[in-house]
Amino acid sequence: MYLSNVGEVLYLISRLDPSVQPIFGLNPEVAHSRMAGLDFVGHGTLPGSRETVSHHLNSQDTTRYDQDLPFGYMEPLKDLALCVVLQDAEWEGILAFDVKAPRTDRQEDIADILHTSAANLQRLWAKAAKVNRKKIAEFRATQRYTALAGYLAGCLY
Repeated sequence: MYLSNVGEVLYLISRLDPSVQPIFGLNPEVAHSRMAGLDFVGHGTLPGSRETVSHHLNSQDTTRYDQDLPFGYMEPLKDLALCVVLQDAEWEGILAFDVKAPRTDRQEDIADILHTSAANLQRLWAKAAKVNRKKIAEFRATQRYTALAGYLAGCLY
């Protein structure tokens, strides 16, 4: 079953018989949000909900199709922001890669996509840990979202 966004899934779960609700959960995927034109960073605010089971980390080049590119590949700034949100939510659940090697990779090199995704996650996670949360709060309080994006972009390097 495909629903268009995480909110619709949450609503569907809320409408189920309470006795079966615990067996249903969310698995937000970065690339699927990108394909739908949604901002996947907001999904990172869901870790506190019992419905969120895991997060699928990957990348997507526009709305072409389900490419499952390496995490941190297309939009590293948003991927950094997702890491910040997950850290702030104290996410301890599953972070999984939903990626596939491109057809152009040689058979013996198909694990490269996992190594690349893992290295990008580790790098972005470490950078997210160094982000000044007070500075983020100041930008948000004054509604300076472009300045916030600029600050986070500077944290990438």
